[in-house]
Amino acid sequence: MVKLAIFDFDGTLFLDQTVPFVLEKYTELGYAKVRQSRVKRSLLWLFFQYKMLKKYDRENFRALASKKVLKLFEGFDSDEVAEFFQRLAPRVMPLIDQEVLAALRQKRQAGFETVILSGCYDVMLAPLKEALGVDRIIATAFSLTDLVTVSGEEKVKALYGVYDPGTVDLAGSYAYGDSVYDGHVLDLVGHPVMVNPEGEARRFAEEKGYEIWVTGKNSGN
Repeated sequence: MVKLAIFDFDGTLFLDQTVPFVLEKYTELGYAKVRQSRVKRSLLWLFFQYKMLKKYDRENFRALASKKVLKLFEGFDSDEVAEFFQRLAPRVMPLIDQEVLAALRQKRQAGFETVILSGCYDVMLAPLKEALGVDRIIATAFSLTDLVTVSGEEKVKALYGVYDPGTVDLAGSYAYGDSVYDGHVLDLVGHPVMVNPEGEARRFAEEKGYEIWVTGKNSGN
């Protein structure tokens, strides 16, 4: 049976969050500032609804934000989308937590199948696969028309869409996350690890009895 080492991306392996990162880098890569400003205003209104009006929980907010940022790519064909994320990749790597990356590589050397299981866009993660040295990426399929974010319980469904539970040694597997919403995946394995949890996430991890790992948040700069 295969043993897995499953890593969340945003906030766990990556020291930033996909949506604000993509938005910020859009104009740095030479794309239209007018379009960026329009999307930013839309996201600020969404954030106000989430934070002040309490209209959404964190996962719903992030899923809606992931859809709104797609407005940056309206009119792009698949090659143009891929080109954007290829150009973005060198800006992502310096924000990878080097301690978490080392853990991923150590688990792979020890015979675990390493997996990034993330709500991040698959087209953002694909160019990073070789540099990170990860075996498999399971992520949100990029779509301008029908985006379904892989988060919360959807992560478990996505994982089992790739792996037959009967072929995985879950008790011997590891999972790494940073959020309460990673609990669905952390609860599957025998070795759940909460990385740099704060506030609600730390209380949740303590209540669940997860291992808590505080890294130096080394960005590799």
